[in-house]
Amino acid sequence: MKKTLLILSIAALATIAGAQNWVEFTKSNPAISEVNLLENSSTRVKFEVTVPGIYVRIPLWAV
Repeated sequence: MKKTLLILSIAALATIAGAQNWVEFTKSNPAISEVNLLENSSTRVKFEVTVPGIYVRIPLWAV
């Protein structure tokens, strides 16, 4: 039982401690997303969302 708990704990820590890498779409440095309201009426809302990139977690076993 203790051995199983130890193995599960190590696996959980390895998953939590995985490195994060920034994958760029439009900006090479991490930045927040932007939302711009283009049009707003009683029947329609038009907006533009810019996502500069995302963080991707790489599991330790893949390194």
